[in-house]
Amino acid sequence: MDLMFSMKKTLLLTVPAICLIMAACGGNNAPKAVPQNDAFPDIQVPAMITEPQARMEYAAEHFWDAFADTSRTGLCDSAHVSGVPSETVEQAFGTYASLLGSVSPSAASKAVSGLVAQISACEAADTSSNVFETLSALAGKYFYDPNSPVRDEELYLPFAEGMAASPYVDEAGREKYLRAAAVCRMNRPGTVAEDFAYTDESGRRRHLYGSVSEYTLVIFADFGCKACRETKEALAADETYNSLTASGRLAVLIVDPAEIPESVYSLRAIPSLYLLDGEKKIILKDTTIEKLISELQKIG
Repeated sequence: MDLMFSMKKTLLLTVPAICLIMAACGGNNAPKAVPQNDAFPDIQVPAMITEPQARMEYAAEHFWDAFADTSRTGLCDSAHVSGVPSETVEQAFGTYASLLGSVSPSAASKAVSGLVAQISACEAADTSSNVFETLSALAGKYFYDPNSPVRDEELYLPFAEGMAASPYVDEAGREKYLRAAAVCRMNRPGTVAEDFAYTDESGRRRHLYGSVSEYTLVIFADFGCKACRETKEALAADETYNSLTASGRLAVLIVDPAEIPESVYSLRAIPSLYLLDGEKKIILKDTTIEKLISELQKIG
């Protein structure tokens, strides 16, 4: 079932200073007057940082600084998170997820680890705040949910590892994050994919490593499912995909997920798309059709 994701298309990197609202998230001395429509605080990138990529990395690392400031107060209820409407916070998380996809993997991982530290600090300062719970849920929804258009296990891994070690996560939650981290570590991009046996369309048993080509696209799918059919149609309509397969540079393996042990590949949803290089190193793991086509265009 598809999920709806609300995402901003642009990110403001320099904005005027905004006033922080005063509200009551817990604490006996909090003011009684509670504004209910605070805007999400924008990021201020120092003017001395002029190189575009450096500005993006700064924004990624400091995206939540003002929002997760432990001195900040704001209404915390079912419709607000630290004084900001819940839907606005989700829009901000969509922007954050897109921003992480625009910086280096090391910068993205650092930013996500920083987010865990920030929301943990919020929980330590005020357990009645819903910052910790809300951003934890959004991280799972955007980075790990198989229906997310921006899912990326490399982003969720540092989050899951950090949350598994957090004193603010109960035992059941810790086990959940440990399991997710283990899944994220399986067949990571840059590593050699685990070999497996499968049955081809002619009924012959073959192995992944038996495919010899410059690139290999592995599609774990049952084309009886709607999403699998749509993926097949999207690939068939892409000129680069057709050119690469026609030239033999790209081999395509369609594999029944039922043939693959979960201990080798964690297929949380189908279709699941893996793009490998000639040495069977993983370029893309369980990727979206959009990311796959974008990568094929770079290759082609």
